Amino acid sequence: MSTLNNFPAHWRKAIDAEDISASIFADTKDAISFFVATNGCFIDLTDAQKGNVIALRDRYADESLEANMRRDNNKAQADSAPRFIGNISNAPPTLETLRPEIAGIEGELAKMRSAPASSSRRRPARDPAKRALHPTWEKFGAEHPGFFRSDEPPAAA
Repeated sequence: MSTLNNFPAHWRKAIDAEDISASIFADTKDAISFFVATNGCFIDLTDAQKGNVIALRDRYADESLEANMRRDNNKAQADSAPRFIGNISNAPPTLETLRPEIAGIEGELAKMRSAPASSSRRRPARDPAKRALHPTWEKFGAEHPGFFRSDEPPAAA
């Protein structure tokens, strides 16, 4: 578990301990940092480790609450900041903020309009059955199935 490898030794010991009563933190700030870190990787922990973290949250209820409040506060700050990722936006853009994007789109459209028509069109794909049977039809003088050249009479039935 790469996340746990980044934890200080006493945090890893607290997570893996069989008896959490021996787990201690350096100070309140250390305990809060521990709970903030374990909030981010809780789902990656084993069941026994999750149980230890929950027991530590019960033992250090004030520090755990402070960590949750910091997480919620950071999330609220991130949610209130303007962001434009794809079509996800939490604040409507203004015309001034969109002008560079509009100019870029208009430039791309102008390039497409000025491109030669032959380069922008693809040749329609041939039917694979016709492509496979074409040599056989030519061998027997047929232009397509059921028809012969106009100068040859159809075969008698």
